[in-house]
Amino acid sequence: MSALRNIRMLTRYMAWANIRIFDVLAQLPNGEAIKSRPTLFGNMLHSFNHAYVADLVWKAHLLGQPHGFTSRNTETTPELAILRENQATIDDWYINYADELSTKLHDELVSFNFVDGEAGVLTRGVQWTPPSRH
Repeated sequence: MSALRNIRMLTRYMAWANIRIFDVLAQLPNGEAIKSRPTLFGNMLHSFNHAYVADLVWKAHLLGQPHGFTSRNTETTPELAILRENQATIDDWYINYADELSTKLHDELVSFNFVDGEAGVLTRGVQWTPPSRH
């Protein structure tokens, strides 16, 4: 399978998986998605907000634009319906991005900085090289 076909399939898979996740979150008893839990982001919804923020950061990297984030999540968490809509919008962006990506651009290197300022490199096909940590 070609790299372009893979990335196009994976963006669609991610959008499908996000729909399923948000369907399940919406079916939870009231308050469960924001119930305090011993996780890095404190609750399920804030964890999925982190994933959304990461999608925005990577989008900015791919476009060569500043993302404006200073952390990997936002101070407050949007309501479930808003986060679901936002995630669907960014998923659509990634699907369109993958559909328009050429083989030449797929392999192009893009330099960027992580939210913590550490430098990194990725290809437009979203393969990235992790930073070397000292």
